[in-house]
Amino acid sequence: MILNMRHSTPFRASSTAATTLPPVAELWALLERTQASIVGLVESSSDAELDRPPLTPHPFFPSLGQAVYTVATNEAYHTGQVGVLRKALGKPRIA
Repeated sequence: MILNMRHSTPFRASSTAATTLPPVAELWALLERTQASIVGLVESSSDAELDRPPLTPHPFFPSLGQAVYTVATNEAYHTGQVGVLRKALGKPRIA
């Protein structure tokens, strides 16, 4: 199974966040679809498929499994950043 995550780029360097950011509900939906695709990829892949090198060599991802792992840890890292920012701004935690 090959994961193909095509989407349009909603952000432009010359515009402001207020004019280019999609609604939060749309961002949550995109995150949920992306996570479901990654989970489906892992569940449908054998250990050998997860260990194979990518079809196009990549300096950070020596295997498909490493790419999935890196995506997951990257998401966790940025989730932590959002939590720190929310706390600094006196906002409640996201449950």
